[in-house]
Amino acid sequence: TMASSYSISSGPEIWVSPGGLINAVPYSDTTTINISNLQNQTLPIIVTSSGPPGEFWDIQAPDSILGLSDANITLSIMEPGYEAVVWVVPDDSGIIVHSDIREVWQ
Repeated sequence: TMASSYSISSGPEIWVSPGGLINAVPYSDTTTINISNLQNQTLPIIVTSSGPPGEFWDIQAPDSILGLSDANITLSIMEPGYEAVVWVVPDDSGIIVHSDIREVWQ
């Protein structure tokens, strides 16, 4: 069985922890996602999210990450019964952090 798959494409060189590029990882509570910029240039960070409106969750991220440095993204799920799936995609416009917050299936 396949454990992981990766899509190789042109774009900025980054490393994401925890998780893998384009592999979604589920999160609950408060989690810090570290992104390492392996290039010698500043890259913008763009955050996209979908989920219920209100005070259930929050994502904090810097606007950019300096070359050859790290940045942290903090995801907070404040309401029990919700979780988020987050995936990070490097592309020509920068680093895109996608998140989808949903109610946990019982």
